[in-house]
Amino acid sequence: MARRRATQYIPRQVLEDSASLASDRQATVAGDGAPIRIIYGQDRVGGQIAGCIVSGNYMYLLAVWCYGEIDSINSPHLYDAALDGSISVNHHYGTLVQGVDSILSGLLGGSYTDTLPGVAYSVFKIPAALANGFPTVSAVIKGMKVASSSGGATAWSDCPAYAIAHYVENTIYGMRRSIDWASVATVAAQNNQVIGGEKRRLINLTIDRVQDVDRWLQTLCAYAGCIPFEEGGIITLISNAPAASVATFTSANIVEGSLSLTKRGVRNVPTRVRVRYTNTAVIPYREAYATAYASGVLAGTTPLRDSQVDMPGVNRCSQALREAIERLNMGTLNDLTVKFRTFDPQLTCQLGDIITVTHPLGLTSKLFRISALETSDYARYDITADEYDAAAYSDSVAATPSTPDTTSDSTLYPPQVTGLTLNEELYQLRDGTWASRMRASWSLPSYAYVDHFLVKVWNGGVIIAQGNVGNADTTFATPPVQDGRSYQADVYIVTKSLSISTVASATKTAVGKILPPIWPVSPTPLLTGFEAGGKVFLWWPKANDLDTVRYELRYGLTSGSWAAATVIDRIDALNKVVEGLPAGSWRFYVDALDSVGNYTGTPLTRDISITLDTNAFLANSYTFGSPTLTNVTALTARDGTLSYATDFGDGLGFGHVDTNNSTGAWIDANVPVGTALVNPHTAGTSTYQSESWTLSQSLTGNFTAVVNLVVNTGTVDLILQTSPDNAAWTDWVGGTARATCRYIRVKVSGTGTFYITGTPSARLDAVPREEVGSVTTNAGSAVTVTLANHYASTKTIQLTPQGTAARFAVFDNVVVGVGTNSFDVRLFETIANVTSQISGIVSWVFEGI
Repeated sequence: MARRRATQYIPRQVLEDSASLASDRQATVAGDGAPIRIIYGQDRVGGQIAGCIVSGNYMYLLAVWCYGEIDSINSPHLYDAALDGSISVNHHYGTLVQGVDSILSGLLGGSYTDTLPGVAYSVFKIPAALANGFPTVSAVIKGMKVASSSGGATAWSDCPAYAIAHYVENTIYGMRRSIDWASVATVAAQNNQVIGGEKRRLINLTIDRVQDVDRWLQTLCAYAGCIPFEEGGIITLISNAPAASVATFTSANIVEGSLSLTKRGVRNVPTRVRVRYTNTAVIPYREAYATAYASGVLAGTTPLRDSQVDMPGVNRCSQALREAIERLNMGTLNDLTVKFRTFDPQLTCQLGDIITVTHPLGLTSKLFRISALETSDYARYDITADEYDAAAYSDSVAATPSTPDTTSDSTLYPPQVTGLTLNEELYQLRDGTWASRMRASWSLPSYAYVDHFLVKVWNGGVIIAQGNVGNADTTFATPPVQDGRSYQADVYIVTKSLSISTVASATKTAVGKILPPIWPVSPTPLLTGFEAGGKVFLWWPKANDLDTVRYELRYGLTSGSWAAATVIDRIDALNKVVEGLPAGSWRFYVDALDSVGNYTGTPLTRDISITLDTNAFLANSYTFGSPTLTNVTALTARDGTLSYATDFGDGLGFGHVDTNNSTGAWIDANVPVGTALVNPHTAGTSTYQSESWTLSQSLTGNFTAVVNLVVNTGTVDLILQTSPDNAAWTDWVGGTARATCRYIRVKVSGTGTFYITGTPSARLDAVPREEVGSVTTNAGSAVTVTLANHYASTKTIQLTPQGTAARFAVFDNVVVGVGTNSFDVRLFETIANVTSQISGIVSWVFEGI
């Protein structure tokens, strides 16, 4: 009695026996007698090390990927990091005729002649310095080239139907049988059907386990969504998809008393199906889940009965979700099985066909799919069929499943850290000296279950720093590092359930002394200075470096650059008085310079005007260059002069009218030149607002806005604005003010029309400042009074001794300018014509500019 069987979907146990974890497939292995893999579609796999030789400063690896011929070997990695330029690699794609590898023949000479026909492999030449234990290599293999028709040319494809045909016909590792190519074409068309912008079914499967070929055939058919059966030595595929009934069976052609019905118990029907697939969006690949729920499970009204199906050859959540939905639906909708006997003339059906059954036992036009055919006696046949419902098949396409388990992150599979960098930085030790260290930085993940980050920093295979970083922190700093040594930072996410992510790594070689000096971060480093009587007083903060630092001073045009500026001096101090420069506006620069010759690269600057007026205690000015314009146009004349105007027309000047602000021509209105007319401009207030000029400290003086302003029509104000903090501003209409401030800016605003020739600026002429205090003198030496401010010149110093006796106080050693400003005080008393220096209290008043 001949018997043929087929099932509507491949049993879960078959898929589980065929599946392997992504981590196992990507592991580098070296096992004697390990089976060579077969890859359909593409997959990321670890190399099977078939040979390893260390010679000189290099390690040579022969890594076998799979059987060939394959399409390509992509993205090779060493230790899960992309190869750098120091690593050489040759790829061989598993053709039956391929040459001897050039790297191995160069190493071994003529003694090496193995071409490994039909095997896809790579040979790596790795510098020994990069080896960190046993090397792990991996690559994305674009796998087997397969035919799409009987005897046709082979090419890479991820269509499951073509993979089945290739496996069935292959005589080396396949089934060595024939296949019905017409059925292959039917299934391929179903696989390639585009729904929601993507093909219905793809396969990216690695066959890496030794088991019966029929079980691998069933596995491949699960990815193709088809039913295989063999007849006459030929395997035929039947698409497991919606179809029309091909025959009707009733009591007229069913042998009396032969029909029986079987219904699965409720406890055997899963209410949640989870398909575990491969997530290729991360490196290395890892498992992910798509889940389908029966109605009422999430609400708690339907009991949860779980079923997990392993399909590592699926890379898309949408395909995995459709598979889960179909398996859930088939368990729910297709739980009835019919078996009956029929007569020979009625048997025109094949396995997988849809039939209609009507019978007094309770079946009315009920649809079934034939799952088994048996030859019985007296030319009769036994048919077994499973309930069929077209609603079981899913056309669902979704980037992620719509079920709750995918809207929350999994605590078991934390994502890999992203944005990891490793940089060397300077920092100060407790003894005041400076050293360099490594700092790892990464992005804060949008992942709900981060408990902490585990960080390990390696040097030469030894962990030099390790620690746990809180879930809100994204940096980790090491102790001091050594110049010229290479360091690697490994960062993991650790969840609240103590699951650990795959590693993210970054490397950096320490340069130490070669690091350029740096300015302090806080407070903001500034080059501070002013001019008094032709002298320029400058001071600046201390820069930081691993060794000694000097400072280079330069000056040049305010429109110039550091490179074009003239060197004034290189000094060790943090201040300088510059003399002998010509009058004019100059830009002064200072930058730190270390012993290796590195600058910080960000010199500090200060623009100062030199007047050479010995009667002017302090004069400073600033030219504005980055204004904010509202209904004002910036214009550049032929000589390069920059001006600003409210006129939006095609030209400028009095005595003309523009009839169209956008495109019109100027028309002579026969008005005498010089007569102000209403020039075209946007309605409303027009404003020129300069940027802020910072004086670096609070100064008192006479401030003047220098603006070449021509008001054509209407009301326009010239305003000088002062501020103590660059936030609250005081307006001084008219452009002059006597005030105390730290920030200055210029504003021209009004509803009329105006024209500004050249670039506005502002000027400060300082007035004396006063400090007061008292000091207790010594009998034998001078006492120094330290002033709170910096001064360019001393105007007056008044000393008043305290007490009733006749005493007098004197001052000397007055120090003003850069650095600490101070003067010395002594107190004297004359008794019997003898003058002695004594101790006592002296009040003082200092006035300076």
